[in-house]
Parts: sequence; C-alpha cells; structure tokens
Amino acid sequence: MRGLASAVLGLEAIVLLLVVPVAVTVFDVDAAVGISAGVLLIVACIIAIAGLGRGWGYQLGWVVQVLAIGLGFVVPAMFALGGIFALLYFFALRIARQVELQNATREEPPADPAASS
Repeated sequence: MRGLASAVLGLEAIVLLLVVPVAVTVFDVDAAVGISAGVLLIVACIIAIAGLGRGWGYQLGWVVQVLAIGLGFVVPAMFALGGIFALLYFFALRIARQVELQNATREEPPADPAASS
C-alpha cells in the first residue's frame, strides 16, 4: 500500500513546488507567505511519505489532500488539482488494500482434506 500512496504524495509535492511561483507571480500572493506555505505543504508530503511505514503517514496524507484543496482559495486551479490528487490518493489506498487482500488469500496454504478426516 505504501508504494502507491508514496507515488501520489511524491507527485503532489512536485505539483505543489510548481504552484508556488504561480501563486506569487500570477495571483500576487506575498512572496514570503507563498513560499513558506508551499514549503510547508511540500515538507508535509515528504513527512507523510516517511510516515507511511509506521502507519501515521496515511492520516497526514489526508491532511495534505485537504490543505491542497484549500489552496484553491489562493490559486483557483488547485480546487481541481487538489481534488484530483485527493481522488488519486483515495483510489491508491483502496486499490492497494484490495491487492494486499488478494495476495494474502493466495498465500494461505490450501486446506488439507486428509488432515480433517
């Protein structure tokens, strides 16, 4: 499950890195505010990726998704981009969970009919 979630968060960090100059130049966001908010979100993505192995990174990933959508109040395109990444994150977790369940059922040894007699 970590692989897909970390891929989505990593790509989101790159998109957030590209949003910072757009926010500062096109939408006239104060440079200090735009850069610090962007860096905080990027660092949150990286920390979430690091925390996926311990379990708490998944919740931090959801916080990042909400904040990315909220960034749409400053850069309107982020409503769409943040929503797309939230959907990608949701489906990444859902599909990865289904794959793990299928792999777990395949790894179970078949029942030995001679042992039950």
